[in-house]
Amino acid sequence: MKQTKLIILIFCLFIFANSCKVKEGFSPKLVAVKFIITDPQDQLITGARVYLFNNQQDLEKTIAFKSAFGAVDSTVSTNGNASIEVDPEKQYYVWIVYRDQTRRITFTNNNYSYILSDLRRNIDITVRVKLTAVDGTIGFWTKDTTSLPIEIVFDNETSNLTLPLPEAPASAFVPGIALYEKNEARLKYYAKNTKGCVWTGTVAVKKGEFTPVELVACDNGEVIFWTRNQNNNLLPIQIVINGNENIGDLSFSQDTPFACGDPITNVLQMYKEPGTYTYVASTSNGPCVWTGSFTVVKNQCTVVELKVCK
Repeated sequence: MKQTKLIILIFCLFIFANSCKVKEGFSPKLVAVKFIITDPQDQLITGARVYLFNNQQDLEKTIAFKSAFGAVDSTVSTNGNASIEVDPEKQYYVWIVYRDQTRRITFTNNNYSYILSDLRRNIDITVRVKLTAVDGTIGFWTKDTTSLPIEIVFDNETSNLTLPLPEAPASAFVPGIALYEKNEARLKYYAKNTKGCVWTGTVAVKKGEFTPVELVACDNGEVIFWTRNQNNNLLPIQIVINGNENIGDLSFSQDTPFACGDPITNVLQMYKEPGTYTYVASTSNGPCVWTGSFTVVKNQCTVVELKVCK
């Protein structure tokens, strides 16, 4: 009798163990959510990252900073497909982001509200998502070699333009442009170079588009003021052009005459647009005053000597 009970017990354990065995890689408490992800042209996307959040605050923070905060799970799409398991008894907020490295544009599901909730146990679901662009790109460029380098400030972000281009760039991937990626808006820019050239304006950033902005050739010429060592006791000498523009003080003198191309030391340098200008130079260390005029020529150098005051 004892032997029969033992055989029955072993048989029951064997049946019970096999009937409760969990299939490898599957949790009976979770359901699978399959995302089919496309771009605005309905092309399947590889490399889109799917993030799940437990609360809306983490989702909004993630969207604002374009970086995942507090994500509880994530996966990456392949050929437009991405799958992830969720607890049907919980609510999830979904953020999907794709960075197009060719167009330098970011696509997300920001324009849609994706909340996973009220899911049914043991029923897998499929969600189709068409991503939209959240930003656009602006590319500053110039044909003018003589204007380079140019420092550009666009929406409080600074970059430098160092190479000329023969024609307007067709995309954000062209080498030599100063590229900015910004959200859709009308934004101001300010650019300058060491020749005193200044470019200002406003440009519209359009979602999903690349907009080239040309910085046209700068025609400024260089002007150099200098004086000989005999005037050393009169320094500094203040120089005003056209009656009201104080361009600064000449604070040094030198032995030899200055020539265009010499090192910019012991002189006062400025850049102006082509034209004829008047100047008045004066010193607080004596009665000497210098007056005269000079002509600025495009991309050329003009030297003005303040003669020895006797």
